[in-house]
Amino acid sequence: MAKTREDAKEQLELKVVSERTVVQPGEETPIEVTLTNRGKSALVVNSRLAMGYPDSTERELYCEIQGQDQRKYTAYQAFTVDYHRKSLNEKFFTKLQPGESLRKTFDLQFWYRLIQPDLYMVRLIYDPEPYQLNLKATPGPITSLPITITVRA
Repeated sequence: MAKTREDAKEQLELKVVSERTVVQPGEETPIEVTLTNRGKSALVVNSRLAMGYPDSTERELYCEIQGQDQRKYTAYQAFTVDYHRKSLNEKFFTKLQPGESLRKTFDLQFWYRLIQPDLYMVRLIYDPEPYQLNLKATPGPITSLPITITVRA
C-alpha cells in the first residue's frame, strides 16, 4: 500500500476517451473513463465510478467543462439529472493492483447537456465522497487531461 493518502493519489491516473468528438446539441456522446493504478503498490478505490455534479453527493466522478472562450460552461445546470443511488457499502471498494484499471462508460450529454454550438474542453474528476467504514480508500481529487468535444448546430 502507498505510504500516505497523498502518495496514493499520485499513483492514480484518470483517462477519458470519446470516439465521437463532433456532435449535435444533446446528441448521445459516449465517454469512456479509465482509472488506473500507475504505482508500485495496491490501492483501495471506490469502484462504483458513478457520475454526478461538482456540488452533489452520491458520486465519484464529475465533469469540468470550458467553452472555447475559457469560461466555465454552466448551461447544463438547467438540465441536471435528479438521481439517488444506493448508499455506499464495502462492495463498492476494491483493491486495485499495480497496472490494473477500472473502466466505466457514460453518456456525457445525459449528465452535462451541451446545448450551445462551441468547442468544449471536458475534464473528469475522480473525487469520491468519504466513506467512514473504509478510511483506507484513496481520496480524490484526481483530474483527467482534457478531451475536446465540438458541438455543431
